[in-house]
Amino acid sequence: MASRCPSISCLNAPPRCEADPLARPGAASPSPDKTLYMNKYAHKEAESIVQSVCTAAADGVFDTREKFLSMLDDNPDIAAQGYNAFGKIFFWNDASAFLYGYREADAVTRDIFETILPPEMRQMARTMVEAATQTGRMPEPSACDLLHRSGDYVTVVSGHLLFHWDSPSTPEFYCVDVGVESQAL
Repeated sequence: MASRCPSISCLNAPPRCEADPLARPGAASPSPDKTLYMNKYAHKEAESIVQSVCTAAADGVFDTREKFLSMLDDNPDIAAQGYNAFGKIFFWNDASAFLYGYREADAVTRDIFETILPPEMRQMARTMVEAATQTGRMPEPSACDLLHRSGDYVTVVSGHLLFHWDSPSTPEFYCVDVGVESQAL
């Protein structure tokens, strides 16, 4: 088993069901090691979790894709969306399906900016990705309201990561989000 980043091991979430991350309790047959929900956290705790992931990435803890994906597997309440410099989604985990209402098959190949960002945030996010492609610098984690498939807002603490695992000229962007309890902000 890959080692878990100690600063991220604060997530002792109950197991979850991968059968259908969008299923409502009782709608699917949960396996003994899985459940059908995702935890949301108080704002400060969500902020701490996302900051831990961002710090670990900056410190080189995730020097391979496998280490990053292993951390996500160990921490099922961290939603992660991977996308390229043009915003095309290539990675979407179960936690993202829970938070945003899109199954992986529905999200992959979509535009990340059009899929979960409110219209007023889209150009700013595109500009941020363009700048990060040149500078390698991503913004600090912050709380924001993103869009669920239903059109409802989802409050998350969101962090942004940039990796060059395959090639120095091919950046991979990841957004890592932790859901915030609605009364926690």
